[in-house]
Amino acid sequence: MNKKFFYKSFLISSALISLVFLSCKNSSEPKIVYEESETIKSQVKNREQNTSWSIDIDPERLIKPVPRNGKNVSSDIPYTKEVLKISADLQSKVFPEFDDFGSLNTTELSPSIKEKVQGFCEKLSNNSSDASKYFGSKYLFSYVFFKNDLPQEIKINDWIFGEPFLGKDIMQVPVRFFCNSAVFDVTIYMNSKGNNEFYQITIDRWETV
Repeated sequence: MNKKFFYKSFLISSALISLVFLSCKNSSEPKIVYEESETIKSQVKNREQNTSWSIDIDPERLIKPVPRNGKNVSSDIPYTKEVLKISADLQSKVFPEFDDFGSLNTTELSPSIKEKVQGFCEKLSNNSSDASKYFGSKYLFSYVFFKNDLPQEIKINDWIFGEPFLGKDIMQVPVRFFCNSAVFDVTIYMNSKGNNEFYQITIDRWETV
C-alpha cells in the first residue's frame, strides 16, 4: 500500500514539475525576443550616431520641385538625368538635311535677309525681270550669266534654303530649286554690309528628274 501511494505521489509530482517547467519556458520567450529587439535597436542607433554624414551640396533641390519647361515635376517623380533631359534649355535643336545639299538650319539668317532671298526666288520663279534688281549695278552680269544657263522651258515650283555661311564681308546662302523637270542647287553671294545686295550667283548642282 505504501508503495502504491509513493508511486502515485511520484507521478503527480513529476507532472507538476513538467507544468512548471513549461510555464517558465513559455513566459521567458517574450523576454528573450524583447532583449534581442532592444539589442538591434541600440545597434542601429549607435551606428547612426557614429556615422559621419556628408553636408548637402544643394539641400533645396531635395525639397523643391524641379522645373520642367515652365512646369513643376511631380513630387513623386525622382530627379534623374532623364528628367533633366526634357528641359527645353538643354535640348539641342535637330534640323533635317540632305547628303548632297547640307543642313536646312537657317536660324542664323536674320528675318530681313531671309525675306530678301525669298523675294528673289519668287521673282525668279515667275520669270520676272525684277529679279535682276537684287544685284548691284556692277554685278548685274553675274545674274545675266546665271539666267542664260537656265533652260527657257524650266518652271520653278518650289525652293528651300540651306544653312548659310555668314562672314565679316560676305554671306553665302544655298538654295535648292524644285522644277518641273529638274532639281538644281545655287549659291547666292551677298554683301554683309549696306543693303545686302547680291553680287554673284552660281549653279552648284543640276539633276534631271
